[in-house]
Amino acid sequence: MKSFTICFLWFLTLIPLICAQWIKQEGLLLPNSFLEVASENGEVDPSEPPDMHLDIYDRADHVLSTSQSSSTVVSSSSVIEQDPVTTTMTIPTSGATPIIDSTPIRFTINPGDVHTYELSGINPSAKALFISLNVCNEPFQSVPFDLPQNKTRLTLFATDTNMTDAPMSQIETELGYASIILRDLQSSTSVIEIAGPKLPSGLKSSSWTYEVIASTKALQSDFSFTSNLYLVDTDFANALFITNNFTTSNNVPTENISDFGIYVYQFSNSSNAGDIRRLSQSFCAVNTEGALIDQDNAQMSNTTRGYGNTMKGQIFVSGLNKSETYLAFLTKPSERLVYQAVNFTTKSDTNCQVIFDLDFCSGVAFAVPGNASAFTTETLREFYDDMALNRYGNFSKSLQNIPCNASAETQYSIMRGCDDCANSYKQWLCAITIPRCTDWSNQQSFLFPRPVGQSRNPEINEVIKPGKYKEILPCADLCYSIVQDCSPDFGFFCPKAGRGLEFSYGQRSPNGDISCSYPGAAYIPSTASTGRTISMELILFATLLWIL
Repeated sequence: MKSFTICFLWFLTLIPLICAQWIKQEGLLLPNSFLEVASENGEVDPSEPPDMHLDIYDRADHVLSTSQSSSTVVSSSSVIEQDPVTTTMTIPTSGATPIIDSTPIRFTINPGDVHTYELSGINPSAKALFISLNVCNEPFQSVPFDLPQNKTRLTLFATDTNMTDAPMSQIETELGYASIILRDLQSSTSVIEIAGPKLPSGLKSSSWTYEVIASTKALQSDFSFTSNLYLVDTDFANALFITNNFTTSNNVPTENISDFGIYVYQFSNSSNAGDIRRLSQSFCAVNTEGALIDQDNAQMSNTTRGYGNTMKGQIFVSGLNKSETYLAFLTKPSERLVYQAVNFTTKSDTNCQVIFDLDFCSGVAFAVPGNASAFTTETLREFYDDMALNRYGNFSKSLQNIPCNASAETQYSIMRGCDDCANSYKQWLCAITIPRCTDWSNQQSFLFPRPVGQSRNPEINEVIKPGKYKEILPCADLCYSIVQDCSPDFGFFCPKAGRGLEFSYGQRSPNGDISCSYPGAAYIPSTASTGRTISMELILFATLLWIL
């Protein structure tokens, strides 16, 4: 038994090596655009940025500008206020361009060239140097995918000394981004190099534009493998998104929608669509490649609708084409952070229109049966909200006849009260009064077809007069809730399975799809097609299951 256990454990230690070799052979993409270099006991203890006096040189070592006390240093990408400076930079390594702590610089590099930068005057208390590289654009032929992606990656090198022939850590960019962290710094000077690979001649564009930042505080540019963006719904010309919650466990907001940016790119029919997919982890590329829509022409606001009923961001983009697929990037400019992209496709029919921010049915935010030739988003929203509010009036009067404030002995339930009943009824009423609409051509099995003139509510047929569409039915649990939360005196009941339930209500899906309509619903974002990715943890877990 002991021998079997030893062999089993020995086999487990080989699993990561086997999987890694298989991934390398298969060409799968692991998140390898991050490199951390440290000694065995290295720890991060970021300190305040050092005071420095830096001259800004061009490639010929001509002085372009000199930092002064409380001066403003202008780079090609930003204007940054500098703290008062007291120390003087040493003479840079021959051929190296000096850079300033936490200040981004942008340059163009040609195939086969190497650019060298030097950061000197690093404070002795700084225990780490964070270096990030973003590719803003890359060489291409007539279309971007003519060049294999692994042939156009820049390489980032870094060392914590300016000694000649010192060993350098290195890493290639992955989808336009790479970073290195040097820990336990050995000197007050660091040298950084960016190298461009050699490429064939005759390209339409044969150079890269990149942005590099070195900092003793933290990574000044980064990529997040979570999207932080959720698709609520689309229609033929618009899309609505929400972000993750902005609040902490104490329900205190820590962020605001104004902290974020949005960039929407079209998949097809765009000269830069391929570029952005190949550079989807680069803040510089997402920010500068000419998005179809950005925060300047998107409607951005805060909302408490959705999961947790706490503050989160809401983004509404318009001016889209029907039946078109897009990529949406959420960014956080203050951190030069770009989140994993979300792809989405607009609807093909004009019979559904997205509405949101209703006064009464505040949880409603989706495409409803519409008529774009007769109703704007605002007038359609008002029609549906007023219809639900008017229907709620009769229930509200009936609820007043229930002894809500009676003693525990005479209340209709010791677990539920009138407030619970009123809330459940409102959620159910809004869901059955305001149908969730999708394309007639959509073939998903849970959809209910609504031909012309056969909407759920007669008022929709008479006033809105939509074309044919399919409805995502209200969730059955909304009906169950009013039965549980309200007094039996109301006489509420729900249809049973096989006896009408399937024609009136749908069931929630466990896979994140919206298979029935409920307040605050949002789609789990689908990841953009930015390359094949795979998780080592998933491989190990699957292997263990196979063994056991």
